[in-house]
Amino acid sequence: MGGAFWISPEGEVMSIDGNHIESIHKDPEKFGFNKEEIEDIYAKHGENPKYSGMEGKAREELMVDAMNRGWIRIRRYNRPDFYSIQTGRHDKSFQRRLTDWVMGMIQSGNAHKHSELRVVRFKKPFGLVYSGEFIDFLRQEAA
Repeated sequence: MGGAFWISPEGEVMSIDGNHIESIHKDPEKFGFNKEEIEDIYAKHGENPKYSGMEGKAREELMVDAMNRGWIRIRRYNRPDFYSIQTGRHDKSFQRRLTDWVMGMIQSGNAHKHSELRVVRFKKPFGLVYSGEFIDFLRQEAA
């Protein structure tokens, strides 16, 4: 498995080749968008959807909107080594889906139980929700 993932509101884990915004552009309906809506968002911000992989206001709006619809965005960073988890919702469904992903990563050997996890919420209240090792996250969820 790679270093980038989406987890759908239903719990489907999608390994991403490239960047997260490209997956929204390739299959907008899967994320609850349509092509016209995406084009309108880029136009609103005066950006060109042709350059969708670049940082910008339209990209940010689409990513946050997807997370607010229940998608979980995951990216592994190597220096320092940690997994960044971004969500719009921090509820029981989020906890269950993230717990399943963490357990799957450990069981498959794609991550170590001492791998670091940082969870950030992009909906009020904004900010860091959790920071610690995979194993501690699982212990917290079991309690």
